[in-house]
Formats: sequence, C-alpha cells, structure tokens
Amino acid sequence: MDETSEQEAVPWYRDYSSSNPFRLYRKFCIPDKDPRNPHSDRFRTLAAFPWTRESHKSLWNDRKLEINTENWNRMVDEYSDAILVGSDRRIYVLWLHSARRPLSIELPPQPKSNDRIVPTDKTHVSWALSPDVLYQPFIIFSNRYLLYIYSFQTKTVDTLLRGHGGHITSIALHPSLPHLFATTSRDFSVRIYDLTQKPRERAENPIWPPRDTPSLAGPAHGLDLNDKEGIGIGRCVLVLMGGRSGGHMGDVFAASFHRHYPIIATCGMDRTVKIWHIPTITPGGNMMREDKPLFSASCIHTARVLSIDWLSDDLLLSHSAPPFLATSNDSIEDEGHDQDEEKPTEYTVGAGQMVLWRWLGLDRFFPPGWNEYETRQEVLRGCASDYEESGKQRILAENSM
Repeated sequence: MDETSEQEAVPWYRDYSSSNPFRLYRKFCIPDKDPRNPHSDRFRTLAAFPWTRESHKSLWNDRKLEINTENWNRMVDEYSDAILVGSDRRIYVLWLHSARRPLSIELPPQPKSNDRIVPTDKTHVSWALSPDVLYQPFIIFSNRYLLYIYSFQTKTVDTLLRGHGGHITSIALHPSLPHLFATTSRDFSVRIYDLTQKPRERAENPIWPPRDTPSLAGPAHGLDLNDKEGIGIGRCVLVLMGGRSGGHMGDVFAASFHRHYPIIATCGMDRTVKIWHIPTITPGGNMMREDKPLFSASCIHTARVLSIDWLSDDLLLSHSAPPFLATSNDSIEDEGHDQDEEKPTEYTVGAGQMVLWRWLGLDRFFPPGWNEYETRQEVLRGCASDYEESGKQRILAENSM
C-alpha cells in the first residue's frame, strides 16, 4: 500500500489537518435575552424527534396495537424536523427545515429554595407517545425535582407529576414502549413512569390492626405518601431504590431501557453500572419497589459513570468522567511543617474512559423461549454477588479520552 492510500484510509477524526465532514446548517439563539444579564438563560439539553415512518413496526408489539399508517406518516412528517431544547427558563421546540416559528413553553414557577443546583440539572427534556392519544406526541420535561408534560393536542402543560427528593439528572424513554420513561436523580434512585395510567388521588395503604382504616404511615415504613401523586396523566409505577441492599450509593446520572427485554441499565456517581429487572406493570396496581439489581459492577470504570446505552441484546457502551488520582506527597519539603501535621495531598487528573462491554448473565435470567408462555416469572433474583459486585461481564474494548 502506497503512502497516498494510507493517508486516505485515516478517518477524518484522526487526521487533524482534514476538514469536518459536516457543515453548519442552522443556528438558533435565545430570543428574549435580558440585556442587563445576557447569561441569565442558557441552553442546557436537547432531544431530537426519535421516530421515522418505519418506527411504528417495532412499537407496542406486545399490545398488538393497530396503527394507521397514514395517520402515523402524517405525524412523522409534521414533527420529523423538530428538536426539543431545554434552557434555564423555557422549553423550546425548534424546526430545522420548515419555516415555522419556534414554540416556547415557559417553565412553571418553582417554590423558593436555598439548595444549590448544578446548572445541568435545571431542565431535561424527552419525547413520548401514549397509545391512548396515538398520533399526538407529548413533551416531558423536568424542572429540578418535578416532572411536567406538555400536550400538543391541548397546547398546554396539563400534567404535573411528583418527582424525586433530589434534582433530576436525566430522562430516558423506552425505545419500543414509548409510553414508559425513566428519570434518574441525585436522591440515588430511578423512577419509571407509565403514561397510560393516571395519578392516584390518595394512597391505598393496607389496614394495620387494631384500626380498621388504611394506615397513614409514609415511606419510612415502606408505604406511599398520603398526598396525591400529581395531576393530569402518567403515574410512577416502579422505583429502583438506592441504598446498601444493592442500589446506587450516589447520584444516578443516566439510564437506558432494553429494546426487547424487561430490563434497564443505570449508572452513577458511585462508579457502578447496574442492570435491573422491570416486573409486569399492571394498570391500577400499587407502586413497586426494587432494591436488588440483576447485575452490578464497579470495576469497569474508575470514576463516575456519566452515560450508558444498549448496543445489542447483551452489549453495552458506557463512558466515565476523568478520575482525580492522589499522587505521592513525598516531594513536599519538610521544612516549615510539623512532624505531626498532615501534609497536603496533590492530585492529578486522569483520562476519561469509554468502555464497550458484554453482560454475560442475559441467558441465565432470560433463557431462549422465556416470553413464549402466557405467564412469566415476575421476581428475578440473583445471588448476593450479582447485586453487590458481579463478575459476569467481559470488557471488549476500552478507549481513554
């Protein structure tokens, strides 16, 4: 191979002298900036319209839902170039190709709070669909602790749902059941919501003798809160709890639903990646709680894990932030320091990692033919090593950034 062909084989992202294989198509700016404080509103997150004309063939296969192709194509043509953008004060719907004016949704007012918020936690956005209103997408967005849903049919924010005890860090949509979505939070937990259900007005707690009325105890006793869950549509049906049993021991940053299996992968501040089972969701049932995942590992990454995604049935891609590594402080001179005085520790910043790895326990929990029967095992539980520190993974590739 001559020198010319070798240069042509180098990808564009490795050849620093080559130009980018893309061009700037359109640029958007926040229209209502405060001239006295130009940095008062900033873009924080975005989500492109996720469906195409062929997507309806892979949605709600378990429900055998009849989707009208003509109505579906009409919806896709209307929103295919739409992008959701969340800022500190508003949610925008921007159109890439059409000349329509951007849609602006003002964030509902929040109660005053003295807690400090990371700028990236202010807003998160996602698209969603419900089989009840099939051809009208919804906008799901978070503002600190709470969840809101905007309806294109009513053109209003008509849903408010109880969120988390900490700031929401991401929203993940199910790829084949778009009425299900998950939120991750700094309260160490993940909540999964169902758009086909409505929030409960009051908790249906069990009766505790000697009284003959439902208990008014709260989450400290494993029960639901006594106030209503929200207004509008949607309901939290499953909580993946944090804590020592097997949940995350730090902030949860991202989640990813599996397309075919009832499982979800999560990652967070505690350097762990976890895979959880999602039981069958029954309409009108009680909120479910899970504290023991099917898989948990902290040896894949050396720092907080920021994202995770399924690439195939058992293949995952996750990436972590640069780690802060303590270095030896032997080089610090002893002059001027007391022998009993602790010397300051120096740190170096390592490289972030992107890891491609395979989960080896898929066939164990979901053997061939697991979904061919009318009933299935609802409780999947491994041994202690599965939900504490599992070794059932194989790292295939690793790239330091």
